[in-house]
Amino acid sequence: MAVTKDELAANLKSVTWGELERRVQAGIRALHRDDPEWIDMFDLDRFNLRCHYSCSFGQTYGSFNQGLEHFEWEHEDAEHRGLFVCELSAADKDAQYAALDFIWREQITALQDA
Repeated sequence: MAVTKDELAANLKSVTWGELERRVQAGIRALHRDDPEWIDMFDLDRFNLRCHYSCSFGQTYGSFNQGLEHFEWEHEDAEHRGLFVCELSAADKDAQYAALDFIWREQITALQDA
């Protein structure tokens, strides 16, 4: 059974669902400004936000770290764009990654279907 948005949102402790949506939208805007074709190469079947090679940066630039280097960002910059979760309590970090994964998938699906 798939986890719902409401179930994921209920597990967030240090950030709201709306804030995570804004972060993902900022990440999508950054990727699109850099390469409008990135969405055509994005493979949701491979997508895993916690994997350096199949996350948004991994699929677009080869790895999370290569994406950071490309944009000349720190981890905090990536966090503000829904690409990373900085150190928090383990439970909240997992909840944020689960919510971000859901939001990225929802946004990417909408973009690819448009």
